[in-house]
Amino acid sequence: MPLLRLALLPFVGRFIRDWVFPVLADWFGRNRLTAAFAPDRVPNYLRAMPLRDLVKSDTLQTMAAELFGFNAAMFARRNALRHLEVPTVVLAGGADKTAAADRHAAWIARRLPQARLITLPGVGHMVQHAKPNAVMQAVDEVARQAA
Repeated sequence: MPLLRLALLPFVGRFIRDWVFPVLADWFGRNRLTAAFAPDRVPNYLRAMPLRDLVKSDTLQTMAAELFGFNAAMFARRNALRHLEVPTVVLAGGADKTAAADRHAAWIARRLPQARLITLPGVGHMVQHAKPNAVMQAVDEVARQAA
């Protein structure tokens, strides 16, 4: 997290994105990828991907901006969410160590009037990779409700 914050800074951020992160990807990338998916396995198609592709400068800038902007944006709009009358399914991994379901997913589901929270037991942070069928079922559910 601190390194991502530094990656957004003018001048030094470019150096960190272009030189530091590629080296770190080579050294620690596989372990970080494994941790991001835990307890699920990293899919073969991602295991075969060159990790330097995940830490390109533009990718890092986007990831850092999203990460640091998301919490502030959600907190600022927390009351406005109560007025969104749209069908919503919030999917969460019950074993997610990155964004605990009982904290993060439940927080957003409580604020959306038509939300249904689905917590997938034993699934980690990367629900879209670990349980793609559950994601498709959620999309189908929302489409049916919206029709």
